[in-house]
Amino acid sequence: LLREHFAGLASRNGSYVPPMLAWAAAPIPPPVHDPARAAQLLDAAGWQLAPGETVRRRAETSLSLRLSTNADNPLRVALARQVAAQLTQAGFAVELHSVTFDELAAELLGQRFDLALFGWEGLGGDPGTSPFWHSRDDLPGAGFNVSSVQDAEIDAWLDAAITLPGCDPAARADLYRQVQQRVALLRPSIILAQPWAVWAVSSRLQGLAPAPWRFTHNVTGWWIQE
Repeated sequence: LLREHFAGLASRNGSYVPPMLAWAAAPIPPPVHDPARAAQLLDAAGWQLAPGETVRRRAETSLSLRLSTNADNPLRVALARQVAAQLTQAGFAVELHSVTFDELAAELLGQRFDLALFGWEGLGGDPGTSPFWHSRDDLPGAGFNVSSVQDAEIDAWLDAAITLPGCDPAARADLYRQVQQRVALLRPSIILAQPWAVWAVSSRLQGLAPAPWRFTHNVTGWWIQE
């Protein structure tokens, strides 16, 4: 996916916290692409692929899912097509559902989707991201915990990280790493790619200090060397 759709200008990480936030990022390997193991797990869960068939079934139910993304983003549509093709090879029947961004947002917030391909941008410098994982934000129609994560320890770690006396970075980082590890275990979502931003600037432009989330965060301190 990275090679074909990002020209290699993206990272594949196992955590939702990018590695450039080194103080809090957990060194979690991304999921392994292992079709044979996937087939074993599906078989063990009762989703069988009968001889001559292309779609797995369990009892009278076929393994049919709808994959939603927003049609106004050609990159996501292309990614969704390739994800659907890979799932088809594993025995899924996948309906690609391309909708407007507003329709996709309504599906996500309403928790009315099987699979969805979307992106997060501008999350800020703090890796807490509680709205995505805390049970109090599992509110269909309003909350951002759209994958309905319900985990008491995740809740406790996130709450502790924002109420820690003194806001000690090392202690907060340890709590955030525990959240990342639990999320990686539960797999409510899979991080496909973390795209890179590529900037080209004149050597005369001085005072630049790129930050993990925003290149221009200190733009008021830039100056031009004569």
